[in-house]
Amino acid sequence: MITIKWSSAIWEGMIRKAKGDVQGFVSEFLQDLNNEMVFTTPVRLGFLRGSWFAGLNEVPTQAGSKDPSGANVSELNAVVAKFTIGDTYYLVNTAAYAARVEYGFFGVDSLGRHYSQAGRGWIRAVVARSGEIASAAALRVSGRS
Repeated sequence: MITIKWSSAIWEGMIRKAKGDVQGFVSEFLQDLNNEMVFTTPVRLGFLRGSWFAGLNEVPTQAGSKDPSGANVSELNAVVAKFTIGDTYYLVNTAAYAARVEYGFFGVDSLGRHYSQAGRGWIRAVVARSGEIASAAALRVSGRS
């Protein structure tokens, strides 16, 4: 599981940028994060993109679907709509092979198949851009205040 951890100074700066609208900022940021994660997910058949699920205060365990369209973003954002300050938001890809696509796999699997698969790193790329994503969300929220 990948976690986004920011110092209190970074959070305070984002909240100032959002003109104190904590709930609005967090909601915008999480929705943007959902969009980035889903729409940057590599697609071959669509199962990996359809395997994103969100949970509040517990890790989701549902199975995915073969919908490469990204329609599941609306389901993720419906979970965000229920978020209140103090909740823990989980965004999880439940496809069994998601880690292999993210990090790559070199060697022989449990069925004896040989792999030399480079990782795609799309999740880590979104996490690396999370500060930019949050900053843009804070600016949009401040424009509504």
